[in-house]
Amino acid sequence: MHADLVPRPVQGDVKNDGPLPSAVAERYRHGYAVVDVETSGLSPARDRVLQVSVMQLSPGGDLEGAWSQTLDPGCDPGPVHIHGLTRERLAGSPRYEDIAAQVSDLVRGRVFVAHNASFDWRFLEAESHRAHQPLTATGRLCTMSLSRRLDIGSAGLSLASVAAYWGVQQNRAHDAVDDTRVTTEILRHSLVAAARLDLTLPVVTASSPSRGRRNRPPEATRRQACPWVNPGRRAEGAPLVQGMTVVFTGPTRQSRDDLARSATTRGLDVMGSVSGRTSVLVTNDRRSGSTKADAARANGTSILSEDEFTALLGRVSPGTPRSTTPPTRPRAAAPRTAVPAPTDDPLHGRRVLILGGPHERAVDLRARIIDLGGQVAVNLSASVTDVVELADARLDRRWSRVTALGLGQLDPHDLARSTSVPGSAPPTAGTASASIPTSSVTLARGAVVDLPDHDRWQLSVRWDERLGDRCAVDVVAFVVDETEQVGDDSDFCFFNSPAHPSGALDLVLETRDEALVEIRPGLLPHGQHRVIVAASIDGAGTFGDLGPIELVLRDPDGAPLVRSVIDAASIESTLVLAAIYDRGGTWRIRAVGQGFETDLAALAARHGVDVSQD
Repeated sequence: MHADLVPRPVQGDVKNDGPLPSAVAERYRHGYAVVDVETSGLSPARDRVLQVSVMQLSPGGDLEGAWSQTLDPGCDPGPVHIHGLTRERLAGSPRYEDIAAQVSDLVRGRVFVAHNASFDWRFLEAESHRAHQPLTATGRLCTMSLSRRLDIGSAGLSLASVAAYWGVQQNRAHDAVDDTRVTTEILRHSLVAAARLDLTLPVVTASSPSRGRRNRPPEATRRQACPWVNPGRRAEGAPLVQGMTVVFTGPTRQSRDDLARSATTRGLDVMGSVSGRTSVLVTNDRRSGSTKADAARANGTSILSEDEFTALLGRVSPGTPRSTTPPTRPRAAAPRTAVPAPTDDPLHGRRVLILGGPHERAVDLRARIIDLGGQVAVNLSASVTDVVELADARLDRRWSRVTALGLGQLDPHDLARSTSVPGSAPPTAGTASASIPTSSVTLARGAVVDLPDHDRWQLSVRWDERLGDRCAVDVVAFVVDETEQVGDDSDFCFFNSPAHPSGALDLVLETRDEALVEIRPGLLPHGQHRVIVAASIDGAGTFGDLGPIELVLRDPDGAPLVRSVIDAASIESTLVLAAIYDRGGTWRIRAVGQGFETDLAALAARHGVDVSQD
């Protein structure tokens, strides 16, 4: 147990009436509803909630109420070996619609808290929608996300790993009542740790602004995946073939949605913009001067009227199915294992935060810290062991926290000219963290490392949380081939279309200072075994204004594998951050850090995404 972060009474004039110091309640003035659900499966649309548990906490951490209920889902209870909720145990329980109003009352006016909160929230939201009883929480807080933000150094981010870090005992894993109790204790520990660091809680609210920006590429919106291979442009007089891409422009007699639905039902791929891969453009004005029509004529794309198109829909020829499983690829005989920095490096086991100074000076020192075997921090977290003070560092609001935490201070001149770090002592107990995990690899800009085999990875992209309201950052991803070109526009994942149709890639864009990229390499389409992650700044800002961006690649359990800080950009407004790709049967990650002075639309076009519009 990490005793220095255990909730405890505080000294001095601050009164402590509950299990948390009063300073915590004053910093985070939320009431909380800590929730856990057990379900019959993983899909909120198909599966049902079997058990709900809620614990209500005051801002000071006092338990104000506890409630739980098993439910009759009206279907098979699913993985009984995990949750233990058999048909016999659930028999006679109420249906969700019977308790929907009660659940809504329990979370009303409170922050909804859970470990992996989006999962519990989506299930309860789906059940509440079916029951016509909306949830009424003021926001959502994920203790997994909070643990990631604290960077506490647990073995992973699962409930079991985080509970073990804080010394919280699990009695019945996958029982909603016990999981809620464990999550409540994790929340209490985490709130104290966050208050000591003066961190902003990653609360997602219903009123959060859309992540959409003015520089969004037009027409690249979410669409249904097509299961057929695109056979190319339609020849004059030829029938339509399943997999052909269709674009509509101009007014139509039928609604655009109905036309698109008819085309999709018959195996065609409806797109929003014209490119060299477009098979057919449908328009009732062949002389149209729209951007789509001009692009179709330039590319030699077949142009059909609405009547011609609907007539051809009656006899669409069979297409070639897309492969549903990736082809077998040779595995490297012995993939290289990522090796941490040598333990005799001067800054081994240290994570350093630079405060103040001009951008260029901070960039040079961050590179030097990595050369000396250290890790670089972007935000103040529980894992920071040392700071470097540059000009005006004491004007940074974090300086008082740094002083209170007793963090080590490294001399910038010694860092710049020495192979050792004179005057710096190893971190000791009583600082924010006595040590940091060193099993992850730190990558400098341009460096690459092989990855261990996993069925999925999560890449966290974070920047200075203090700039979240002032500098809008959009993180995007491209699924590309070896030439770094998309197969079609659905291979571009961004704020309006965050999920790849194959299921291989998801963007989680819920907070202003972090984006998550979920990658499932085994689901990537044939021939497209490379993911490029990039970022763009909206408006007049540049990456020089934003400062460094931290990348952390984690395994399925949330354990960090690779860390990198990208801050080479200055005047650029778009930045390629990383590439995750298959090289001879071994997956690798490269820290890229290549910047451009163009906007997001130009970056998308560079990778083959057509961003034209009417």
